[in-house]
Amino acid sequence: MSAEQQMHSCGESSDSGDDFAMEERAGSPSLPENALCFEGPEKNLEMHFRTRDTLGCRALTREMLDNICSQAQCCILSKNSNASFDAYILSESSLFVYPGRIVMKTCGTTTLLRCVGSILSHAQSLGLQFVRVLYSRKNFTFPEAQQYPHGSPKDEWSALDHVFTSDPSMQKKKGSPFTVGPMNDDHWLTYVHESPLVNPTILDSVLEVVPNRAVLNVMMFGLDRKVANLFFRSKYAAALPTEEVSKLQTAASGIGDIIPCSSIDAHAFEPCGYSMNGIHADMYQTIHITPEEEGSYASYETVINYGGGAGLPVLESKEAVREYALQLVQKVVGIFKPERLMLTVTDCKQDRDCGKMNVTDVFDDLTSLSECDATKARYSKSFSSQVQMRPKVSCHVSNWSVSC
Repeated sequence: MSAEQQMHSCGESSDSGDDFAMEERAGSPSLPENALCFEGPEKNLEMHFRTRDTLGCRALTREMLDNICSQAQCCILSKNSNASFDAYILSESSLFVYPGRIVMKTCGTTTLLRCVGSILSHAQSLGLQFVRVLYSRKNFTFPEAQQYPHGSPKDEWSALDHVFTSDPSMQKKKGSPFTVGPMNDDHWLTYVHESPLVNPTILDSVLEVVPNRAVLNVMMFGLDRKVANLFFRSKYAAALPTEEVSKLQTAASGIGDIIPCSSIDAHAFEPCGYSMNGIHADMYQTIHITPEEEGSYASYETVINYGGGAGLPVLESKEAVREYALQLVQKVVGIFKPERLMLTVTDCKQDRDCGKMNVTDVFDDLTSLSECDATKARYSKSFSSQVQMRPKVSCHVSNWSVSC
């Protein structure tokens, strides 16, 4: 996806300025019309709720979802659903709606945090109780192009605190921000906030729709040109419809083989770019690609459910988690062959039955992501750390680059 495409993909987006005072401040930077840069790495938002029925957040109407997306300056392009949740491809990344949680990813100069207040308001109108919010992103390559509140981590964290301290149920409690990684290199910014009215001892029952799981995120930079070129629309016959182009891209790249059992919904952008949501049972995987040589980027995110089921492996030990996660990462890295990558894993529940170990330890144990031979590069880890954000929430971050 290019900067030009982002500015025009949804037409004129609604940019309301009254969403819990998240209006754009005077002098806030915005993307100039002649900008050639595009910020590939996504802003990531996950909000958890206590539900009263089986629908929960899935009862949000299309009008509500469109309102939420417009405040983030993106729009819905397609939808794929199963019995567990709904998956939407957005003009800038993806949205996943479960009964008990909403996961939203947006890239470029979108204003993701401007929609937090609307999500809370719509959820409350459905009788849902807020439980937890997680916000995270990589440091920006072009921070000067971001709009408020995304111009700086301080502004983002202050904006989130403003939303939640304005809610009487939060008892003026502020969230906890963290920065993981070297400040002069790729690093990870994350924020967590939990409702003080939810007793941690019953948090598991509140989040019954969120199984024992981790969220794996692989951000890749400097893609192999042969693979990146697959995601330019000009490589395909002009008469082919977008749906057919995206199917060809999915097959030719090998994306469809990462988790073969998933139902794939993909979109090919003009003049270049690609987004994909794959769903199976309560698992999602999502890929977003910016293929331009000047700053090529691809991201892969998936949910690792330790309980498995419905064709997915049951991960009952640290070794099983390591093997499954490493297979996924190797498949993804093998497709895109990036020059460098950042890997994060957020573990949202540690006291599971599979050895009561922290899944982030699995990634600390990795010494390389692939073998060094004529066709595969070996990736060396330049940084690795993890942070305990809450008793049941931890995050691992590691940076990798080609060593041979």
